[in-house]
Amino acid sequence: MVKLFDLLINTQLVLGVAACLRLVGVINWTYFPSLKRGLWLLPSPPTWRLLGHFLPRRYSFLTIAGWIDEYSPLITIRSETQKIIIIGRHKAAVEIMERQGGLQSDRPRSIAAGEILSGGQSIGFLHNGVKLRRIRRFVNGVKMHKWPSLTGTKCRPPQMSHAKHTVLDILDDPHNFHTHVVTYAASTILKITYGKTTRASATDPEGRKIRRLFDTFHKILRPGAYLVESIPWLKYLPWYAQDLKRQFKETRELYLNKLNHVKEQIQNKVDIGPSFVKYMLERNHLDYLTETEKAFLGGALFGASADVRRPTISSSSGSLHLGSLEMETIG
Repeated sequence: MVKLFDLLINTQLVLGVAACLRLVGVINWTYFPSLKRGLWLLPSPPTWRLLGHFLPRRYSFLTIAGWIDEYSPLITIRSETQKIIIIGRHKAAVEIMERQGGLQSDRPRSIAAGEILSGGQSIGFLHNGVKLRRIRRFVNGVKMHKWPSLTGTKCRPPQMSHAKHTVLDILDDPHNFHTHVVTYAASTILKITYGKTTRASATDPEGRKIRRLFDTFHKILRPGAYLVESIPWLKYLPWYAQDLKRQFKETRELYLNKLNHVKEQIQNKVDIGPSFVKYMLERNHLDYLTETEKAFLGGALFGASADVRRPTISSSSGSLHLGSLEMETIG
């Protein structure tokens, strides 16, 4: 009985030592610079937080910019146990693309944004594979076709009309400047993507859904925003990330409705002029693209362009205004 008791104590001691050594190894791998594939990790701002580097919810890019100025054009930050390399200078990015272009053919896995919120349909998060090659084949065909120049010519009159209305709206109600810019951006991109000829509104439900979708993208792409990036099997739990799953269903329904609306216009021979979605639907040889893929391609153009145009126009207009005031002061 005594020998059995001693054996039990020794077994527990061995297991305890093994667990401690494993814990030390995990801490060393997580908190200290280590070799990965034979290469040293890039400079990293010091942190002793269990969850990694602290990034504020607002203006986190300013924190990252400060680290880049202090340490290196390329830095490593940690989100829980995941290490993220940030390229902070254009010159460094160009050099990496030129010298290591083959290693950039794929992109990091983004579970929350790429697999849950967009359901694996967003071109911005697709991995290198059959699906991405199908979509890339179509995009290359669009660039070689005369559609871009034709669309630019046909869309110029309504775009000028939207621009004139926007200027008049700003003059009449300058306090709602941002709303007028959103209206202009939505009207223009809806014409290019879906052929919509009437003016859109900043309060339209479809526009608000798209803006909400991209606002969500901006939030969940922050390191450490969702635990599923560190524990991938969480995405299979029915109760996990219900807000993202619900938003994906709403977005898919919106994109498919817009696609079907253009399809009905083509069947009824309604002249809506050239548009990106009309171009896809009129090409019968695009049978290698599913309806959902076509819908999300149109939605990607609509959403991304609206998301970029809005801040660009606002920033440019604000800069022009401040520049004119400075010129008057200097003059």
